[in-house]
Amino acid sequence: MKRTIVTISILSLTLLGAACTKKSSPITKQNTTKKFFSTLTKNSWCNRDEIKGDHSGLAPTSRTFSFRSDGAYDYSFFSDYPEGAGSGHWSMKATGQNTAVLFLDSGSAYFAALEKGKLRLPLFTLGPCDPFKNTTSVDTVPPVAPSSSYLHLVNRNWEKISGTDIPNNPDAFTPTSILFHEDGTYDGIFRNGECQHQGEWSLIAPDITFSPNDPVQLVRRIPTKSCDNRGASGITSVSTLVYDLTINGDTISFEGSTYQATP
Repeated sequence: MKRTIVTISILSLTLLGAACTKKSSPITKQNTTKKFFSTLTKNSWCNRDEIKGDHSGLAPTSRTFSFRSDGAYDYSFFSDYPEGAGSGHWSMKATGQNTAVLFLDSGSAYFAALEKGKLRLPLFTLGPCDPFKNTTSVDTVPPVAPSSSYLHLVNRNWEKISGTDIPNNPDAFTPTSILFHEDGTYDGIFRNGECQHQGEWSLIAPDITFSPNDPVQLVRRIPTKSCDNRGASGITSVSTLVYDLTINGDTISFEGSTYQATP
């Protein structure tokens, strides 16, 4: 009987094992961006379900936002009268698997989160509404540059100037210092280091149709059990603060306090 000798090298076994082993694709920044973009642009977002459950007898405010895959956006707010509307171009920067900062050419910068099938924006949460047909990918959407206000705030440490609190806004309510990050989060230090917490922040530009002369607004989302003493014993439910933002060189003012940029 003729014997056949088969020689298999260690390298061949290694390659064979690698070919038979199924590996999951790593979560990359590009994959995260594409997934968020696809979900955000597959339909409009509105509060239709919320309105259906309103039995107050008053005309509820209907809110609709659309972020289209071609880089266009539009929104409208109305009840028994028009409350706001706008349109323009947008782009995004993914900051996590379900979070992103949305840049609007109006100057707004929204911290956005996709949670349990809904879209959470700075001032409200919306559910999916009318479907769209995605025609382009995130790679082909022209970028929208962040506003000068956004660029002025980020990555600088802002220290409160002593004595700038208004009488009904004691020092315990506002940060001693605050750092705004590019990913839409902030770090706040309160009462000279006694307490600190992290939250989310956004900028909302004025509605050019209904209130073009209004100032830019800074929105801070406060986490549960925050350093803000306005809640009972410092324990608050998640809430949102909206204040006018004033920028004057290396000083900014919001929530009744003035802050100086420090190295």
